[in-house]
Amino acid sequence: DAKGLGASEVTNAEVSVGPARGALAPVAMSLISPGHFVGDTTLGAPGHYRLSVSTADAHDSTTFTFNVRGSG
Repeated sequence: DAKGLGASEVTNAEVSVGPARGALAPVAMSLISPGHFVGDTTLGAPGHYRLSVSTADAHDSTTFTFNVRGSG
């Protein structure tokens, strides 16, 4: 938008996370400011994970993978 907020009109986001090759579980998200959300989840162990984010109307979405390293 004119203020540089790319997602300021987004008021609801749907997020799921899980193992890269497994089922995704929903993450409850809270809007904290225009276009900014927070949510809590627990990842069971080090490994390769997948995160999926979409707007409530599913008009925009993205999925990406990431690695969690073990300690030690």
